[in-house]
Amino acid sequence: MSKLYELTAEYKRFLELIENGEIPEEAITDTLEALDSEVDSKIDNIACIIKQLLGEAEIIKNEIDALTERRKRKIKKAESLANYLSLTMKSLGKLKFESGRNQICFKPSKGVRITDDKAFLNWARENAPNAIITKESASLSVIAELIKTTNVPYAVIEERSNIQIK
Repeated sequence: MSKLYELTAEYKRFLELIENGEIPEEAITDTLEALDSEVDSKIDNIACIIKQLLGEAEIIKNEIDALTERRKRKIKKAESLANYLSLTMKSLGKLKFESGRNQICFKPSKGVRITDDKAFLNWARENAPNAIITKESASLSVIAELIKTTNVPYAVIEERSNIQIK
């Protein structure tokens, strides 16, 4: 069975032979029909393969989307449980826990908290446009740097205690 590129080359050679008068008139029609039929069959088969591959790619994309959504739900559930555990341990005054399977402690950190989103964004538009990411959000890392050198209203650096589970 010939490949499409081989059939294409054969078809072109045959047309050249016709132009040069090397093929008898009575053989031209039958030979062209046979070559056309083979080429059309190859084209049709390749088109089917393309459609199949695109269909498989769509199935893979849908599976990726479903897995991404499952991943987000799992992370959200884990964060919720970590928050619950953190609040419970702090309320009991237990800042460390260790077992054969887990080590839990609290690590201090600092983070930016915006006290009034709308007021901050209004201030930032005039005083620190590089802190604005979108119409409704700001870059906390840029704000943290600004707070070091400027009085930034509606934003504070706060001490946090994050649960660490190992």
